[in-house]
Amino acid sequence: MVQTFGLRCKTETFARNFFFSNQMEPVSRDYLRGLKAQKDEEQRIQFVENQVRNIYHHVNQRAGGSTETSLQWQITGHNHPDQKKIESNMPDILARLRSLFPDSSVEFKTLSRGQDGKMYDIKDVDERMKPFINPQLNQQFIVVDWS
Repeated sequence: MVQTFGLRCKTETFARNFFFSNQMEPVSRDYLRGLKAQKDEEQRIQFVENQVRNIYHHVNQRAGGSTETSLQWQITGHNHPDQKKIESNMPDILARLRSLFPDSSVEFKTLSRGQDGKMYDIKDVDERMKPFINPQLNQQFIVVDWS
């Protein structure tokens, strides 16, 4: 009987300390209403940082391992299921990359594959040649050029 009473007292003390501890603070309705938006923004920022970190790593890997002076990071196609998310966050992704590569060109481009297998910026293609470009073969890239 004494043991049961002692256990009950310990349980009540634990409950009192748990529920009335200093770890919990009152929160307002406004805070609660904004909590989902705050969590969504934190996830969005983390997504942007993950994309930037991945591109940053590949740029440094390319620069250190070859004589090429640019990286074309494809964001369309089956390789990137987050294409829409990337596109909607493109201004932040580009701004962050530009801050990391300040004297390099960092751009969002639509490229098309030429007969020689190379990718060409469709903005640079002569107007007379554009009707011969199959738009279904166009792909979107983030291009970092340090040449």
